[in-house]
Amino acid sequence: DPAMVQFLRLLALEGADLFLLEPVFRNEVIDFMGLPVSETNELAVGKIVSDLCDKFLQDLDEGRDNAEKHAAGASARASELASSVREGEAKAMRAAMAWWARDAELLNLKEFYQERRLKDLNLDKPWSPEDGVESSFSAGRAPGNA
Repeated sequence: DPAMVQFLRLLALEGADLFLLEPVFRNEVIDFMGLPVSETNELAVGKIVSDLCDKFLQDLDEGRDNAEKHAAGASARASELASSVREGEAKAMRAAMAWWARDAELLNLKEFYQERRLKDLNLDKPWSPEDGVESSFSAGRAPGNA
């Protein structure tokens, strides 16, 4: 769910990534989090989701043991349906964990904030003297001139 990932990216921000929020307006922060911020942040989001899925699977195993103890009084059909639901939930959790594990392996294919920002400023290519020294903050002066 993209909205969940945006929220988790915000939740997992730490360190230097937190400074990226300083110029972002409050009403724009969720849109800002719609794209990957940093490799560290993406890994943290994957860990949050994977840890929650793992905890759910552990709880599901414990619940299965309790359900089998109490299933003696339930009909065979009800026990079968409950077992089917549990297996479906477990399958979904394992699939989510596998997706995030794959996502972590493919981080090198993602474009993070710093790369996007450098492209926006046309600073993503090597500089050469033929490019000139145009700068909005130097008033056209060459470096070192007062």
